[in-house]
Amino acid sequence: MDIYPDGGISRLRLFGSLTERGASESAARHQELGGWALGPCRRDPGGKARTLHQDGPTGPSRAMTIRGPGTYDACMGDADGTVELEGLVRYAQEMLELGRTKYAEVLLRKAARLADARDADPLAVTVYSLLVTCARADERWTDAMQYGRLGHDLAFRVGSLELVVGTANTLSTVMAESGRIEDAVRMSGGLVELVRPHGNGLPLAVALLGHATALRAAGHEASVDRYAEVLDQPGADDLRGTALSGLGEELFRRNRTAEGVDRLREAADVYAASGQEREAYRTWLRLAELCRDRGSAESGPAFVKAHDLALDLFSDVDEAHYRAFPDTVRRTEAENRSRFESAIVEVARASAETHLAEGTRLMSEHRHTDAELRLRAAEELLSRIEAHQELTVVWFVLGNLAGQRGDSRGAGELFDRAAAVAAHLGDASGELVYTMYRCLEARPWAPEQLERLVWARALLRVARADVADDTAAMISNQLSRTCEAYGAHELAASYEREAAEQARQHIPSLVPWLAALRLTDRTKPGTPEEAELTERLTELRESDPSAIGRYAVSRHMGLLEFEQGRFTEETLATLHHACTAFEEMRRHKGETDTFSGYTSAGPPPYEEHAEVALHLGRVAEAFASLERIKSRTVLDALRTAPPPLATDDPALAREAELWQELLDRLGSGAVYAEHERGSTRTDELRAELLAMWNELETTHPGLRAHRLAEPVAAEELPALLASRDDAVLVEFFAGRHALHAFVASGETLTAHRLDDVEGTGLDEFTRLLAAESQHSPADPSAVLEHPVHRTLAEWLDRAAAGRPLYVVPHRQLHKAPLHLGVDEAGQPRPRAATQLLPSASLLRSTGAARWQPVTGAALVGADPVGDLPYARAEGEHAAARLGVPAAYGDEVTADWLADGLAGLRSPFVHLACHATFNARRPERSGLRLATPGGGTELIGPDRLAAMNWSGAVVVLGACRSGSHQVEQGDELAGLGRALLAAGAAAIVVSRQPVGDLTSALLMTWLHDELTRTTGPVRMGSVLAAAQNRMRSLSARDLVDWAVHHHDGAHRPKLASFAVAVAHSAAGEQDGHRIWKAYTAELLLGGPGSAEAEWRALPEQADGPGYAARPFARPEHWAWFYVLGT
Repeated sequence: MDIYPDGGISRLRLFGSLTERGASESAARHQELGGWALGPCRRDPGGKARTLHQDGPTGPSRAMTIRGPGTYDACMGDADGTVELEGLVRYAQEMLELGRTKYAEVLLRKAARLADARDADPLAVTVYSLLVTCARADERWTDAMQYGRLGHDLAFRVGSLELVVGTANTLSTVMAESGRIEDAVRMSGGLVELVRPHGNGLPLAVALLGHATALRAAGHEASVDRYAEVLDQPGADDLRGTALSGLGEELFRRNRTAEGVDRLREAADVYAASGQEREAYRTWLRLAELCRDRGSAESGPAFVKAHDLALDLFSDVDEAHYRAFPDTVRRTEAENRSRFESAIVEVARASAETHLAEGTRLMSEHRHTDAELRLRAAEELLSRIEAHQELTVVWFVLGNLAGQRGDSRGAGELFDRAAAVAAHLGDASGELVYTMYRCLEARPWAPEQLERLVWARALLRVARADVADDTAAMISNQLSRTCEAYGAHELAASYEREAAEQARQHIPSLVPWLAALRLTDRTKPGTPEEAELTERLTELRESDPSAIGRYAVSRHMGLLEFEQGRFTEETLATLHHACTAFEEMRRHKGETDTFSGYTSAGPPPYEEHAEVALHLGRVAEAFASLERIKSRTVLDALRTAPPPLATDDPALAREAELWQELLDRLGSGAVYAEHERGSTRTDELRAELLAMWNELETTHPGLRAHRLAEPVAAEELPALLASRDDAVLVEFFAGRHALHAFVASGETLTAHRLDDVEGTGLDEFTRLLAAESQHSPADPSAVLEHPVHRTLAEWLDRAAAGRPLYVVPHRQLHKAPLHLGVDEAGQPRPRAATQLLPSASLLRSTGAARWQPVTGAALVGADPVGDLPYARAEGEHAAARLGVPAAYGDEVTADWLADGLAGLRSPFVHLACHATFNARRPERSGLRLATPGGGTELIGPDRLAAMNWSGAVVVLGACRSGSHQVEQGDELAGLGRALLAAGAAAIVVSRQPVGDLTSALLMTWLHDELTRTTGPVRMGSVLAAAQNRMRSLSARDLVDWAVHHHDGAHRPKLASFAVAVAHSAAGEQDGHRIWKAYTAELLLGGPGSAEAEWRALPEQADGPGYAARPFARPEHWAWFYVLGT
């Protein structure tokens, strides 16, 4: 049996030459790394820069200074690179402790190059084992396997049986984690059979343990026997705790709970007896967790054991390290200036501070996507100059942003990263804050929660007094919640009393919030205590004057009732209380220090409120609640832009000045100084603005709602839709229990539960949409032919009934081609006058439904990179139709675009270029434009949003310009959303990549439809007409079009290739080859075909084959849609 992909069973011969002494020496060398030692960086970190020494026969003979990732000074006496290699490994281990796997991998790759140049060395095995750790952290299983195999090969060359077995187990673990569990079982089982002939002992015990672990992962019954065999091996005492722990968990899995409890207790005792207190702690905590999940009373006592060990393990703070924080900062800054030019450091730091301040302000306004763009820019700048202290602040703010969006996992990862680096630097106050925020994002019973909280409690001794006072109550409260979650009731009660006393001393407004959390934790649904809980929470809510207290209590009560399925008037009222309190907090965000503790109150329960309201038949109330969560971020961004249909009215100019002054004061924190001085300038600004809004209500209705980012209400819809050609609006809502659709017209607002969609595989459809948005398929057939899409398309066709249609998707439906209908033959077709919106509230905020062409008020740019020849033809055609010159190639820069937009009001903008969409990091998406020096750059959403798109109609002939990531709170992140938030009225975009030829033809025909329409135009109608033309066009029609449009500097290329495509569709391959050659000649600057050949084309295209439709398939036209009003 060949268990090694790159070796084979013949390698077993190597084992025969190994001696016990040789194996032990190799293992010792592997572990000690040549005697180099750096302290652990989480609990007892040293400074950022340090010098490592190892004494030789006459004193210090080798040294290496490590200053940062990728910076090493190998010093005297290191001719063979040993010092550098060992230092690289140690520093990589530190980076892994800090969670910086990318930096660690860079270090380890350098170490691998050094190790490969040396003879077989156990340290090289360590290098590849750590590289496996890096790859596993990112779930890069192919890389992990490759690193593991290289380490396995090296272990054979070293000649250590223990290392061979250890690296083989690593490969088995990677297989199991990557889903290849049966492969892991076969490999680890084969390893056991290979090692068994060498007799009992530690190597066989290690192999058996690896096989037992793989069997347990696969759910095989034989795992218990394998664990028992490990326990019987001589010389394997060091593995006894691990084997007992694994055996205990397997017994729990088989519902042999009593035996599992005994084995885990025994494992914890073994660890404790051998001085492995940390493993004992983990074992007791795991036992408590398993018992908790099964409702066993053993959970509480086991947790108390874990708690007592945690107090010993995680309470020892190196106060000298933290007191040295100012010196560490000064030393780090000096080192940065020595590695980088001082001017570069100062410019980068100043720019990062600006981005951080702006990102924080945008976050306070709930403009989450715009805030992330700024914060990521700050992160990038600070990373380049290795400004670690400032980076922790950026990660902290990003963590809060993720928490506001409801992304607890992402928030937790960012808080962990910030806390780890703060610990490394010795920033006690920062580490304390970041750790507590991390705890507040986690569930009380999370395995790491107890360790974090005990460590935070220890940090109180060295943190600043003001931070410690604010945080102590929250730590005690969270410890109480964690104890309660595991059934350690007496311990929980003691921490609860401590939290209440600390809160009364320092932050009285915290008391109701703590009580709400604790009472909710204690009470199980359906128990007699529930009525008492409701009564006490209601008293707390009514007695608390603060919005945060009322919000916390109402939200907990409402969600508790919602989860129990109580869709009653009482539940609706409770959720309404929570939403109202949130609105109050939102209005005062940044103005008063409403709550100075470290809390994560959770996202507002608008969706739950909407679902209960629908259940009770409150359609208008449900719609209003849904709009509040869907529209806020876009409206918050739009309110800083000029209001729709702005004029040169001096009153509007004055209003804009006052509004900007108010925003500046709120963003700068000046309001805090006002409170101290008793000044009321902010109140004066509010009063003056309110008076102006009332005066301007007649001439500029909706200005107040625009500035205050108020979502549209149900009663506003009839007038808004009637003014937009009597349009229909359909807004979807994917609730917890069903898919709903609101249908609004000029007369009514109704709600429908789409049970027929639920029955056709909605979950499968949304997974398909998510997968397609990641992989950019060329063919949309899988989505278009899915029963859910057909059902939705037919439903929307009936709802529209021939009228203009606005569709507002929800969650993953934002990624569905809902602009397409179904024709009589059941095939997808463009639905006339259909436009998609992220929120119905944009109907009020972005002006009229139709675009009025204005001669000269247009920008056209094409092919900035220089590799899209048909895009140039598209630009030439668009410019001719719009009556403006087109910019090409290196003329199409970001400055050209910004300057052009600044000089026009409500322009028409056409860009034919490349676009990039980064699904994992949408802020890294953008348009690829030229630079003045002849290069190109990606213009991201933040730079695009800073330009004046107010009232613009935009056509982006660019791949994936309409792709968006759907984030928490139904917020979109992508280019289209960025332009809408900057004031664009409507945007023609593509959801997926489209070929240069088909994109150019479709956009060309779009402009033909624009000029064919007299008066104001609706972009949804124009695009649908162009798409219908494309799907129904015959090869003969295509030839006819090309004959009449082969003039100009660039259009001959497009026309010539269109003829080649027509011949191919008709089956005339000779004609296809000839006209393809003509096109190639044109692309190289040649003359192409003669005019006589153009004149002969109509007669050549008269055959029956030219009735074929070359662009009938949806991939040629279906990806484009209109986003906006």
